[in-house]
Amino acid sequence: MAGLKIDRIVNISLPEAGESRISQVVRAENLSLDQFAVYKVRVNQAARYRVKPSVGVVSPGEHVDINLSVREKLPEPLEEIEDYCLVTVFHEDLAPPGDIAILWKNLPPETSSRISNVYFSVKYFREVAEDAAAAPQGGVHATDDGTVPAAPTGTAELASSSLPHSSAEPTGAPVSSTKLDLVQPTVPSLDNAAPPRGLGSANGGAPSSQSKGVTIEDPKMATTNKVTFEPLPDLNELRATLTEKENELSSLNEEWESILETKKPPSIVEQVTSFSKPKSPQVKTSSKERTPLA
Repeated sequence: MAGLKIDRIVNISLPEAGESRISQVVRAENLSLDQFAVYKVRVNQAARYRVKPSVGVVSPGEHVDINLSVREKLPEPLEEIEDYCLVTVFHEDLAPPGDIAILWKNLPPETSSRISNVYFSVKYFREVAEDAAAAPQGGVHATDDGTVPAAPTGTAELASSSLPHSSAEPTGAPVSSTKLDLVQPTVPSLDNAAPPRGLGSANGGAPSSQSKGVTIEDPKMATTNKVTFEPLPDLNELRATLTEKENELSSLNEEWESILETKKPPSIVEQVTSFSKPKSPQVKTSSKERTPLA
């Protein structure tokens, strides 16, 4: 079912100093080409806004301009205000006669199923003055003759101190664009640069000539800046070392197992057998029956 086309967000520009009226025109367009749209506008802050016309009829394919104006002082901060309006609408084949406001008060029950609602929010923003928008944001602008206008006293002193002594000009004198092009940044040379720590000898100097490995020299660097790479061990040597360590580990395991066998505690059967053997009776000899010593 076609309805009314309304912008979902209505931005209202806040007035400048000295102005007190705040208003905005909201356009509602009837999307139906063969039916009339009957609408009613309601605002969540009824005491704050005046809506004209708040009720009406829009012909097929036509639009209506609804004026939304503020009639009371808005709370601060204005940028955080977000009110909303509800537009209720239904369509009829013929334009309803009589007062539309009375029609909405005495709406027939069968019309309720054909009612649709459209919301739009109201937000506020402040316009930037044209003088402030046209003001330059900073920087140096050249004149028609290709020269740069003189800078203020503090800026000229700072510029002259940052440039080389030979290219600096007196304060207040125009600086030509040709001289600005001749000023080049100073790049330090890498020919006499010291080698980085950790790449040379232990004391941070040049690498020793007795160090082993491959030495790579950079022709752009000084002759003392050399990087030494230690050669990687041979893969066959690593495999031989691994085999030797595995043999040592195997012999240690065999030795440990032999130690455990010698110190192995008796089994349960052996313990039971030793306890089940009858003990031979011990004959006690009386001290009186002992043979006297000769």
